[in-house]
Amino acid sequence: MDMKNSIGADSMKRMKSFLVVALAASFVGSLSSCSDDDDEEEKKVTVTLSSKALAMYHNQTKELSVAEDVEVEWSTTDPYVATVDQDGVVTGHFKGVAYVVATPKGGEPDSCAIAVIPLFYTYQEPYLEWGKGTDDVVEGQDLAKEVSNEGQKVAYYDYSGTNTINSVQYAINPDKGLYYAGVRLNGDYLAEVYDFLAERYLFVGTTNGVGYYVHGVKADEYDFFVTCENVRSGSTTRTIVQYYNDKVLKD
Repeated sequence: MDMKNSIGADSMKRMKSFLVVALAASFVGSLSSCSDDDDEEEKKVTVTLSSKALAMYHNQTKELSVAEDVEVEWSTTDPYVATVDQDGVVTGHFKGVAYVVATPKGGEPDSCAIAVIPLFYTYQEPYLEWGKGTDDVVEGQDLAKEVSNEGQKVAYYDYSGTNTINSVQYAINPDKGLYYAGVRLNGDYLAEVYDFLAERYLFVGTTNGVGYYVHGVKADEYDFFVTCENVRSGSTTRTIVQYYNDKVLKD
């Protein structure tokens, strides 16, 4: 027997056996890796908030938590209505509805509806769908029905003085739509109106007896602004609240 050929054949057999075992191990390892990936997807983190809905007042705080012992990132869909810190403490700001969301890293979030409700209902606010035309304004609100100035003004007046609201007036640009709404109240309601507006708008300050508010998270970042003041005529005092959207005319 050729010893050299015999050793070569044995080596080849051992090499083939080694390759078969190695490939088998690699295949099993790949299956195990896929299984681990599947398990990771199946174990994707989800969280459950301690509440699904909260009602709050202006400047009130409430705390939310997650049932699971995991870290989450807190956020809100509308910081004008409500904000939340990274400890889950929610602060109600202005009238409206927002959602607070808790999101675990790489996981599924959960949310809680936050309704900020006011305590003061001094008067009914006017129709504030900016940019709408005369027909929409007349149809969209309850009081002002008198149309004048070729459709550029819609108004209501109570000359008897028996109702809280003395008048409601809207100014409508023929091309760009509604940009102003004003409400005049019979009597001195200024203190109540300040409380009323504080639950709905961001207070900016007072100048020459006129209070200024904005619908925005900052004084210089707003959608529209509101003013309120008392006007005296003889022995009669009326409180006037005016809403302006100067951006309508600029757009």
